[in-house]
Amino acid sequence: MSRMIRKPEDLPVIDVLVVVLSVYRALLSMLCDVLACCAFLRCAFGPDCFALGIPALSTRVALGFFCGRIASWRGRRLWKVEIMVVGRSRFLGRNGVWVLAAMALAYWVGGVNVVRADLFQSYSNMEVFELPVGTSVFDVGADGRIIALVGADVYIENVAGGRSFLLYGTLPGADIASFGAAFIAVSPDGTRISVGNNGGASFGDFQVGVFDFSTLTGDWVAADHFVGLWMDGSRLIIAASDFVNGSTVTVLDAFDADSANWTNTTVVENIGGAAGGIALDGAGNLFAGNGFSSSGPSGTGAVKIFLADDWTAALSGGAVVDFEIGGVLVVDLLSASPLAFDVEGNLLVGGGDAAPDDDSVAIVRAGALSDAVAGMSAVDVNDPLAVRRVDPIAANDFNFYSCGANLVLGEFYVRDFGASTVYVYRDSSGVPALGEWGMVCMSLSLLSAGTVIVRRSAGQFGLAA
Repeated sequence: MSRMIRKPEDLPVIDVLVVVLSVYRALLSMLCDVLACCAFLRCAFGPDCFALGIPALSTRVALGFFCGRIASWRGRRLWKVEIMVVGRSRFLGRNGVWVLAAMALAYWVGGVNVVRADLFQSYSNMEVFELPVGTSVFDVGADGRIIALVGADVYIENVAGGRSFLLYGTLPGADIASFGAAFIAVSPDGTRISVGNNGGASFGDFQVGVFDFSTLTGDWVAADHFVGLWMDGSRLIIAASDFVNGSTVTVLDAFDADSANWTNTTVVENIGGAAGGIALDGAGNLFAGNGFSSSGPSGTGAVKIFLADDWTAALSGGAVVDFEIGGVLVVDLLSASPLAFDVEGNLLVGGGDAAPDDDSVAIVRAGALSDAVAGMSAVDVNDPLAVRRVDPIAANDFNFYSCGANLVLGEFYVRDFGASTVYVYRDSSGVPALGEWGMVCMSLSLLSAGTVIVRRSAGQFGLAA
């Protein structure tokens, strides 16, 4: 096929940009094939590929694989850098923007990272900071700022990651236990907070307060509790201990301005011990734990998953889920409290253990968790490819750690019981996650499309390598 090659000095600047961006397109196409190869290795060899830094998010990798192959087939360019720009309509119609968009979709939707190892591997203790003196509990707001509670006083971080705290206000009508509140939880949209009073001054008057965050106006209602987690903007999931009748998980629906109309519905019953942590995954499935086994048969540290349709059935008049009979055991770690998901879907597990040398926070790899949820056996806690432990105060063998994730900043926090010092764990590789590379690819796609559209001529030039 003949080609009309222009001399460099004859090329308008806009055409030079097209050549440069076309080379980028070819390189991204090659990267797309790398993604496909990595996906193949992951699917073919499974956990053995962890040594290659390939994450275990099988489903998402497979999706990236198929998107990548479609992009390659459509573009008809496999490991060959050959660029032909032959006029606006043909470029756009055949293999230009479509290929770039497909590749960006592969990177973005695939949601995995073949650029660096996943966070499970790359987490390191990168920072230490101090909470306000006397902080009992804290949570992370929708904007990434930490919100801490000292008695009934609410403190807020000056900026996300700023580590400086300002007094925000005081909760009205608060009767907080002398040793601090049981929990503070910020709603997903950041407009409301909830607080468990830990039994109050009498240690037996358990109340949960729900407040508008902008004004700190709200009300308290009687409700047993150990930990709370917002389900959405109006409903709060509460785990509460009961050693006589079995611990429970309830949903407090604070939908009405009048707290007299609030309802607190049991959705999970018969936890054979103290209530442990609770967490929701992206699909709305509930993870709940046994914090200290008594009647069992589940043991201390048992974490089960309850599918969204199952555990929410009681909210519409359906059956309450039995913890000991229902659900799927996914892992048995520490005292299963607290539970939290990080930005990549790894499960963080805090608490303590009977073994004095096993004080840590455990990170359960997202892929291993997915395998357990899919019906395979529970995660093997002794498998270093599935469970990693961090212990920031290794010199002390009797720590009881809490943990929580900041999804905005992509980090998680570890804190020893009663201490004001917080240890920050985040990616130590310095390499962006693939989702961020996907955004770069999408930007290049749009830039390339815009460049081609504004080309002044329909002449052609080629570059082959």
